[in-house]
Amino acid sequence: MLSAAGARGNAKRVGYAVRERPRSSTTAPQFARIQLRPTVKPATWISLGALVVLALSVVLTPQTLPEVSTCVFYAWTGVPCAGCGMTRAFCSLGHADWSAAWSYHPLSFPLYAAFVVAALWPLLSRAVPGVGLLVRPSVLLLGGIGFALALAAFGFWRAWDLIAARF
Repeated sequence: MLSAAGARGNAKRVGYAVRERPRSSTTAPQFARIQLRPTVKPATWISLGALVVLALSVVLTPQTLPEVSTCVFYAWTGVPCAGCGMTRAFCSLGHADWSAAWSYHPLSFPLYAAFVVAALWPLLSRAVPGVGLLVRPSVLLLGGIGFALALAAFGFWRAWDLIAARF
């Protein structure tokens, strides 16, 4: 039978977090009850999600996607939103069709690159030990805010261009 310390050592080897329940203050000896729960880092889930998106972009082509728009903003206004065309652009990038990807959505290039980095992050962090020190949460936040601002500016430009062309 393993002691609490022995179970804790085995749990760390298989990737489980150990949480010991507090012992009561009675005089009778009690065995420590250990709860084991699997631990998965958020970076692992992010990289798995990025891998799924990249795999779908390679499997699907823009021609196999439905012609029906799923954008609620476009359905209500008739004007494409800031993200319209991103799925087709990702599929074009997955098939290395750069000009089609640019025509569908120009901001798909940096976002696709971010997905590739996110998918490869577990390998990069193990292969290059100091790479984790280069990426700070503030840098990721500023990059996300910058991309959101660029996406909003592109959406306004696209809407303005389409509305101006109608009049």
